[in-house]
Amino acid sequence: MSETVTDTDAANGTSDSVGNTKPTGGIERTTAANGAEDTTERPTRLSTAVVVGLTLLVTVELVTAVGLGQRATYGVVGAVALAAVLGLLANDRLEPIGVALVGPVFPVVSLAVIAGAGITLVAQLRNALSVGSVFVVLGATVAVFGATLAVRDVLSHDALARAVAAGVRTTVVVATAAVGALAIRFGPARTRAGPVLGDIVTWVFAPTAPVPLASLLALTVAVVSLTRTTVVALPISELLGDRVGEPTRARLSRFDRALKLTAPLALTVVAAAVGIEAVATEPYGWLPGGLREFLGGLARAETLRLLLVDAVVAEGLIVATVTGLKRAYRGSGRAALVGTLPYVSGALVVAAVLQYREPFVAAMIGEIERRLPIQLLDEFRRLSTQAIDLYGEAAIGLMVVTLLSGLTLVVVLALFVSSTLGVLTERASGAGLAGAGLCLVAAFASTLGVSLLVALAGVVAAFVVWDTGTFGVTLGAELGDKASTVRTELVHGGATVLIGAGAAGVAIWLDRMTGPVTASGVPVVVALVGAIGGLLLLAVASR
Repeated sequence: MSETVTDTDAANGTSDSVGNTKPTGGIERTTAANGAEDTTERPTRLSTAVVVGLTLLVTVELVTAVGLGQRATYGVVGAVALAAVLGLLANDRLEPIGVALVGPVFPVVSLAVIAGAGITLVAQLRNALSVGSVFVVLGATVAVFGATLAVRDVLSHDALARAVAAGVRTTVVVATAAVGALAIRFGPARTRAGPVLGDIVTWVFAPTAPVPLASLLALTVAVVSLTRTTVVALPISELLGDRVGEPTRARLSRFDRALKLTAPLALTVVAAAVGIEAVATEPYGWLPGGLREFLGGLARAETLRLLLVDAVVAEGLIVATVTGLKRAYRGSGRAALVGTLPYVSGALVVAAVLQYREPFVAAMIGEIERRLPIQLLDEFRRLSTQAIDLYGEAAIGLMVVTLLSGLTLVVVLALFVSSTLGVLTERASGAGLAGAGLCLVAAFASTLGVSLLVALAGVVAAFVVWDTGTFGVTLGAELGDKASTVRTELVHGGATVLIGAGAAGVAIWLDRMTGPVTASGVPVVVALVGAIGGLLLLAVASR
């Protein structure tokens, strides 16, 4: 009780000392609204240092003690990468960077966690590792993930929503590419797409008909239509201003109306020409010989066709660019950028997979072969060879990346649903995850032969990390992360450490009292660790 009273008095004294600084806080908020970063909602520096430092120190000690340091490192890399992306997405100014990184980072996160926890699980199932090893690796991953998020307390509902939206778009792009690769591999597109595309290219660039008027008319109509669309899309009227008189404007308006009226007629002529060349054995045979030869030579001119195709491509790009810029200007350019970047990111991932499909698939198969039992190696090689021959490296690589990205998306979606339902609170959620991960590591490390002292130290550290992180976020929200709150935090943290140390001392005393009559020390250690965890939770609830 004395610690609690002192803690409360110190907190009240700090609050009183800053009670007359509200105008300054208003200035800070105004500055943040004008583009500077708002620092009033961040955790205090001391609490951040305690959460990050204590989490890393205890996690390294526990995973090293059970011999899982290298396996846990893989999962930690993925956890830090995902936390960094969520931190970028939580910052409005850095959101586009986070959105752009979702595509390449999501598969890497899943790959890192699988390399850590997944391979540990396989080794555990093969009895190469003790039962509970995978939970130690998962706990270390969660602990470091939470500690990274606790640096600025960035695990917010909005950041998770942005991550889900960007992840869905990126995953859809990669999945669509995988489906396309499979369709080309198995579907009728493999046998029909090539000839069809070849016929189209021949019809446009090098027609074999004596008088190929249909393709020439189609290109001409496309150029005229795109030219009108380009002129309408460009701000020519605004640029010229009063330099164009009313008579000229009236003539241009009449010409534009004439083009609109002749458009259906032009399309009808093109359709008729296509029908004549498709049905008639000798198209345009009713034309005079000289006129037919002239039209045939003009329609077969390769230079003219190339110019028309170049005009179509150039005008199409101009129209698309101008239309996109106009929409971005009328709406929000930032929103357009954020909405487009996931698709670009996914397309870049697809391009990278297609470019390096062979070494990617070979490396993946090699890693699997290294960890398979020797009796399964020949069968796996036979099946993998058949799969590559059947599906191809491109489809396999895209399907694997889709699966990896989807796994990370499921985790982020679970966090988002938890935040929506209130299971995961926005305030101090990073410290909560760090504490939960530490508690998981300590609990299962106690089943792997870790000494009671080390296991209890892990549980107490989890309690201190969670309580200190939560208190630091509360102080940071009320006073700002740069306020002088060290004394208050030391008093609060000291009380927390005393509670944890007292509970751990009782557990050690009980262990020594029951040691001589116990057949195995491991069950006692596990029971004491669980009891101390429950006691500390009771202390938290009482406070």
